[in-house]
Amino acid sequence: MLTTSEWDKLQRLETILEPCRYVTELLGGETDVSCSVVLPALCHLYRTMEVYTGKFKTAFKKDLSERQANPNNGWLNIASAQDPRFKDLKYLQKGDREEVWTSLQVLL
Repeated sequence: MLTTSEWDKLQRLETILEPCRYVTELLGGETDVSCSVVLPALCHLYRTMEVYTGKFKTAFKKDLSERQANPNNGWLNIASAQDPRFKDLKYLQKGDREEVWTSLQVLL
């Protein structure tokens, strides 16, 4: 049987993992997922983890950063820019947004 403190830890962990469940369902719940959703969803997850502290947060952010260090991010950003839901590219820093639009113009 779990102690009261262990139950409390599990309840906090459930709260922390809720954004992970949301992103998992978003990206894995459909048979056809648009690539334009990938980077905004990962950025949402990364920002959501900013409010938490502790070893879990550090390990989670490190793992997420390693997964985002992907050479396909340029293409995923271009896909997001063309999606009406994400065309403002609010998940990116302002300087990076202009770079995506420039890349798209070069392609066209």
